[in-house]
Amino acid sequence: MVGTTHPGNRANNEDTYTYDTQGRYGIVCDGMGGHEGGEVASALALTSLKEYLAYLFAPRPEQPLTALQMRQGLAEAVYRANQQLVNRNQSERRSRYQQMGTTVVAYCLTGSLLHIAHVGDSRIYLINQSHCQQLTVDDDVANLEVSLAHTTTTASSYLTNGGALTQALGVTATQSLLPTVQTFVLPEDCLLLLCSDGLCDGSLIERTWQTALRPLLEGDLAGSTQELLDLALRELGHDNITFILVRYTPPAAPARSTTNLED
Repeated sequence: MVGTTHPGNRANNEDTYTYDTQGRYGIVCDGMGGHEGGEVASALALTSLKEYLAYLFAPRPEQPLTALQMRQGLAEAVYRANQQLVNRNQSERRSRYQQMGTTVVAYCLTGSLLHIAHVGDSRIYLINQSHCQQLTVDDDVANLEVSLAHTTTTASSYLTNGGALTQALGVTATQSLLPTVQTFVLPEDCLLLLCSDGLCDGSLIERTWQTALRPLLEGDLAGSTQELLDLALRELGHDNITFILVRYTPPAAPARSTTNLED
C-alpha cells in the first residue's frame, strides 16, 4: 500500500493520513477551519483514530473481533475523535465558523472483510477490472435533499449549496453525529482508494479510473503516487490532495489433497 499528501495550489495543507504498514487499517482526514484550525483538527483526529484502530488489532487471548465488533470499534473511534475536537473548540471558545473540524474516512481489513467508516465528503472507492464503485456517500446538502426525496440526483447537482457538509468531526455534537459504518466482502483482486476531495472533485476518479487506476491492479503501486498527484494537480489543484491506495489479493486456497484408490 502507498499514500501521500500535497497542498495543491494552497499555501498550507490541512489534510493528514496514516496507515498500518501491514495494511490492516488506514485513515484520511481533511481539516477545515483555516490554517489555525484545519491542520490542528485533522492532526488531532488522526492521532485519536490511529490509537483506537491500533487497539482493535492488539493481540487478544480470546477470539478475534467479529465483524459487528469491528464496526462498533470503528464507530467508537469516530465518536472519541469527535468529542476530543468538540472539547477543544469549547475550551478555546470557538463557535460557528471559527470552529475547527475535519472529515474522516477509515478502513479496517480482517481477512476478506472490509470495514469502513466515514463522516464528511472524503471518500473510499473500490476498483476492480470491470467496476469503480464509490463505497461512501458524501455527507452534504445535495445527498441529504435526495435522501429526503426533496430533489432528484440529477437536479441536486444544480443546488447552490449542494456541496456544503451536513456533518463533520468537531463541529457536530457527539450525540448528533451519525457516522456511516459498513462491512463489505472482498471476493477478488481489487484496489481500495481513500482520498480527500482534492482528488475526487469533479468526478475525477469516475472519469479516469480505467486509465489511472485499473492498471495498478497488476502494475507498480509504489510508482503510482506521483502520477495520481500530477493528474489531480493538472485537472483540479484547487485543494489539498491526499490519498491511500491499497491492493488486496485474496489468500490462496489451501491445496486439496488427493488419494489414489486402487481396486
